[in-house]
Amino acid sequence: SKPWTPRASVFVHALASSGRTVAQADSEPDAGRLPTTGWLTDEYLADTHVLDLPATLPPGAYRVEIGFYFSDGSRLPVIGADGQFVDDRLVLTTPLVVN
Repeated sequence: SKPWTPRASVFVHALASSGRTVAQADSEPDAGRLPTTGWLTDEYLADTHVLDLPATLPPGAYRVEIGFYFSDGSRLPVIGADGQFVDDRLVLTTPLVVN
């Protein structure tokens, strides 16, 4: 199958209940070692992103959103099982809990 073009980066954001981003990690997959231009259809890859949380972050539950974006700032759409546009990010169902 054809590789995916153009290159995209991953974003991981921790969000306060207001929706404000309180921490983020942005990079190409595997710190650039697994560029999206080398991905093939139906291929599964593992990728790790570390969120550095501010020391002043209050305890609580934070939503985490993930997605892909291109150099022009546009985001890759999330498409549902029905083939319809859902969003430009995926919000994880399990919150990040800070104690």
